[in-house]
Amino acid sequence: MIVDSMTYEEICREYDKIEKVYTSRVNTKIFNGKIRRFMIKHKNATDIVFPAVTCRVDNNTNFHGIPIVYNYQFFINSGIARVYILTHRSTKHGFFAMRVMEEPNHKKLYFVITEHFIDRYEERFLKSGMNREEITCRFFAKNMTFTFVDAPTQNNPSSLMVLGDEIVLLAERPYPSVIINNTCLTKKMLFKEQKEMRKLLDVDYQRIVEYRERLRETLMKKQTGPFRITRC
Repeated sequence: MIVDSMTYEEICREYDKIEKVYTSRVNTKIFNGKIRRFMIKHKNATDIVFPAVTCRVDNNTNFHGIPIVYNYQFFINSGIARVYILTHRSTKHGFFAMRVMEEPNHKKLYFVITEHFIDRYEERFLKSGMNREEITCRFFAKNMTFTFVDAPTQNNPSSLMVLGDEIVLLAERPYPSVIINNTCLTKKMLFKEQKEMRKLLDVDYQRIVEYRERLRETLMKKQTGPFRITRC
């Protein structure tokens, strides 16, 4: 169980325990026939991001899985392409959400978004009136690829600039395996020096997008194997 007094390193260890237990439960809830019925009715749909499926961990913590389906034929042959999973925690003391990704060196990277970040994301990208949990799932569903570059300041040498599919995030890396995203900007809001950093990010970002597309094409050609949830 995650508690407010934990350090981020302790929260990461607890997240691993939650993921180990609840991934299979989310798997069961996702594969209940609803997605199959949707795909049968929408055979021409492609790259569908389905609403998050949620398992309750405790009174303050939920575990989410966001299913992705490439197209009808892939689904019939191989099932759901992948599921993006994350943990969301909200108490009277604040809010955060965490998703685990894999760095190029195959080490885990714990990607954290804060309450302030979600407030700015809603203000600058949504203006929707959704609750924080819905906004969190929407953010991760719309931003599946991230690149980042060091952007140290005098007050915070661990500062980063992070580029997502639709967004620029200002973050810090207090531990090698943890990125905490504190706020976000639209790409038009960047200052001159920030735009230079974004150009560096754009190069790496494009490489990741191309790699993701090649991987997708490889999976489409194989189209074999059972349904499973893959951490992304």
